[in-house]
Amino acid sequence: MTGFDFVRYFSNRSLKPRPLSELEAVLELLDNPQKRFRSIHVAGTNGKGSTCAFIASILMEAGFKTGLYTSPALFRVNDRMRIDGVPVEDELIAAAAFRVSEAEMEANVHLSGFDRMTATALCVFANQHVDVAVLETGIGGRLDATNVADAELSLITTIALDHTEVLGNTYEEIAAEKCGIIRNNQVVITHPQQPEVMDIIEDTCRHRNCLLLRVDDCVVEQEACSTEGQYFTVTTPEGATTPLYTSMLGAHQLDNATAALLAGRALHIDTACIQAGIERTRWPARMEYFPWDPDILIDGAHNPNAARALIKGLDDYFPGRFVVLIVAIMRDKDADEVMRIFAKRANYIIAVAVNERSLPPEELVMIAQRYTSAPTHISDTVSHAYVEALQFSVDNYGLQPLILVSGSLYLCGEMLRMLY
Repeated sequence: MTGFDFVRYFSNRSLKPRPLSELEAVLELLDNPQKRFRSIHVAGTNGKGSTCAFIASILMEAGFKTGLYTSPALFRVNDRMRIDGVPVEDELIAAAAFRVSEAEMEANVHLSGFDRMTATALCVFANQHVDVAVLETGIGGRLDATNVADAELSLITTIALDHTEVLGNTYEEIAAEKCGIIRNNQVVITHPQQPEVMDIIEDTCRHRNCLLLRVDDCVVEQEACSTEGQYFTVTTPEGATTPLYTSMLGAHQLDNATAALLAGRALHIDTACIQAGIERTRWPARMEYFPWDPDILIDGAHNPNAARALIKGLDDYFPGRFVVLIVAIMRDKDADEVMRIFAKRANYIIAVAVNERSLPPEELVMIAQRYTSAPTHISDTVSHAYVEALQFSVDNYGLQPLILVSGSLYLCGEMLRMLY
């Protein structure tokens, strides 16, 4: 049914995980699409999207028809479901979502919007005969809808304190939820972690007889970097050294690319395909640089760890630049700590709200004023915030201003829609 309103069908938002048994009942009626292709599962707090993009690109270079399921969407829902790098067409999503809705009614369950979207993506991938799908968790792992897939490889990116109202208030509690994606006898790859997090990952792998590969067991050396990209080498514990290049900016992307390299090696993919896949990876709103006049940098950092990585990137690539910050932060995020970190480098702050989940810009300004004496401004729309940033940059051209857009991927999506 190509006219089915899948956007509305997916709009039942709930952060609270529902029993996977309900989703599994629906998938059973759909002939278990998740069992009709290979899958790789990625959980964590920061770096999931970039790591998934690197892995998907490597798989495509190796000749696999590759599905990619990520969140959130920057532009439209279709961005979350890609096949060989291309967003899935409306007609394919609508037809699959309609079948999911029929199965949901037949199973007499009420799925969340994310459950429905995940089931739809799995159906699309199966219907289009992908060889392998890279699946990014929504929130957590153990009870996440993507955990219905029996992945052959699991990857845990950096874990930080985020979504604490759902996952727990400590690193240990959150790590336990994320490790819920790990299956028996898998290859598991992990980014560098806090010691208490690594203990839980290691313990889980030991109990489930998994081979654990650690990014921090590799030697990663940056050879050169500029706003055009980074040259670096990765030497594995076995002594194999691979030269790599990525156009993705930020030292944290080296960890993401190294994790993808380890995944490629675990899947027995040729080194040349790994190198080409990493080089060709593009992922929007991750230190995405527009060398315009004035320069613009867009990054979806929305928790303290990501904010720190962004500020380090500013210091590495744009030292001493006058930063005009356009910022929006969701209500469920640690806005106080994120703004404290941003205040270290922001010279002019423009606060805005992007949706009903946004913290009121007046509150953001109040928080910012606790940490900086930099001037602030409140805008009623993202477009007005951009105009204000441009005007300020023109009026203060001698300061070499850099417009930084951050705090929320939803904000980044709004800005990118205007720029593209």
